[in-house]
Amino acid sequence: MLRLTALLVVAVGGALMGAAPAHADGDSYIRYLNDQGTFVPGINDAVRISRGVQVCTQLHNGMTPQQIIDANPIVYFDLRGVIDAAQHELCPDTLH
Repeated sequence: MLRLTALLVVAVGGALMGAAPAHADGDSYIRYLNDQGTFVPGINDAVRISRGVQVCTQLHNGMTPQQIIDANPIVYFDLRGVIDAAQHELCPDTLH
């Protein structure tokens, strides 16, 4: 019985450790962009996700959303929408 309990604890612990964090998900990021009607050009979703990851990197490096926008005055996509989607779906830890 003790052995069975130990196996269950290890199995449950392993499953929890392998679980993906809530929100940090490229598919939910793409859904968020689409649901909000945010235009982000890209050959495929991987390119669109990479734009969101770049935003998260800038935010983690200390930039504010407005600083990211100010640093990119000429963009041909909805940068504010990309920042919003990235913060909600890829790096929610950057929301204050």
